[in-house]
Amino acid sequence: MRALIVDDSLEVREIIAAYLTAAGYPDPAKAADAETALHLLGVERRLGGDGQRPVGDIDVILMDIMMPGMDGIEACARVKRNGPTAEIPVLMVTSRDDGTALQQAFLAGASDYVRKPIERVELLARIRSALRLKAELERRRSQEQALRAELVRLAASHADAAVDPATGLPTALVAAAVADAALAAGLGVALIAIAVAGADEPSEAGASATVMRKAASTIGRAAAGLSDLLVAAPVPGRLLVLAPGRTPDEAAAQAERIRLACERARIPAASGDAFVTVSVGIATGDAGTADWDGLLERSSRAATLAAAKGGNRIETASRIASLAGMRSTV
Repeated sequence: MRALIVDDSLEVREIIAAYLTAAGYPDPAKAADAETALHLLGVERRLGGDGQRPVGDIDVILMDIMMPGMDGIEACARVKRNGPTAEIPVLMVTSRDDGTALQQAFLAGASDYVRKPIERVELLARIRSALRLKAELERRRSQEQALRAELVRLAASHADAAVDPATGLPTALVAAAVADAALAAGLGVALIAIAVAGADEPSEAGASATVMRKAASTIGRAAAGLSDLLVAAPVPGRLLVLAPGRTPDEAAAQAERIRLACERARIPAASGDAFVTVSVGIATGDAGTADWDGLLERSSRAATLAAAKGGNRIETASRIASLAGMRSTV
């Protein structure tokens, strides 16, 4: 781990550097002002030059708030607007008991803060916390990239089987592979089953290909997420949204957005006498306990129950299981 210490006080820079070195973080980079720090990070080139070159990889920045010239808040904002440095945690160092300044620093992208006079234990604890958060974000980003790569690989190797001809969407074959990859990577998975129907014909089989394409477009916009995947279900008239990493509460909120978006879209039903609504079923599972077949079966059963209750509603597999358990004890 290498830190960049930015403070106009030589004493503060040396104290922080000594604490870091003693903790096993040697050779911290140092800057006496924000302009020099931005130059060392490669964010901005210093006019005239001073012989200093960018320092390369920096894992954490300790930035004083109050400095001559550019203050630490503006410097933090510039670091966060610069692509190569945007993910570096910035900890503000301040002697001011000024909540407004700290609020502005957090709005600029700061991760945390340390107060002067510097306490060794607090300093190291906050640095370790920032580094853990950075590592977790990098891990999640790597998982998401792996999921997207798996989707691309499947689409290339199974083009015919991976695309539903009626809607142009990926098929459940693709969703199954992505779900397996997510579970293997340690992510929980939410699967949202959507039965598309006209308000006057609850059977999902009555929806035409045109209706399905319009519904899919509406649902795709409502369910947009970095790693969410909208696919055609094995059963005609149904769609699936696979959402790796979603908690049950997040999946429920996502399902409500889908239901409400379809209701507001006023898509003409296949019969032409009413508008399309959706019946939504949710199933969630954790890595190590869930599998694709189980998620598909439970979410589909929940969607069927929602349709049987009149449609345009949401049911969860966990609620169905809970009710079943209550009945079995009566």
